[in-house]
Amino acid sequence: MRFEPLNEPYDMYSVTDTGHVFNVDKERYEHELVDPKNDKMYVVLQGSHRKTRKFYVSQLVADMFVKNDYNLGYLYFKDGNVQNSHYTNIGYAINPKEGVQRVSRPFRRQVENKRHTLIVEIGKACDRKDFTHANKLGRELWELEGALYENRHHEF
Repeated sequence: MRFEPLNEPYDMYSVTDTGHVFNVDKERYEHELVDPKNDKMYVVLQGSHRKTRKFYVSQLVADMFVKNDYNLGYLYFKDGNVQNSHYTNIGYAINPKEGVQRVSRPFRRQVENKRHTLIVEIGKACDRKDFTHANKLGRELWELEGALYENRHHEF
């Protein structure tokens, strides 16, 4: 388990990669609460300036332990459980809908290179106005991750 300290004025706390907040001064874990609006875990921390603030545990874990190479702004939970703030369960998405899609389509990362190639080829086919070929490539793209083409209109 790894610990990373928070920034001032909350530097008496550390967050763990397993999804907990530890009070270094008091040598104890902080009590986690569940937000009734979204079921996410949070803690209320008091800083050295004597003001309190609510922090979502998943956001603290993501900030410290999850790479965000493309500076994406939305967190999603790979197993769909918003109370599982382990760093291996948190990822970044463009928006909430993409987060839902990533949960329902977990193999997307494994086929990312082929997916990118197909998207470029679809664009080229459309530029040539070869829509039959673009449609064929679109079907291949859709089925690349194991989804049925017939279910393409199903809302995630």
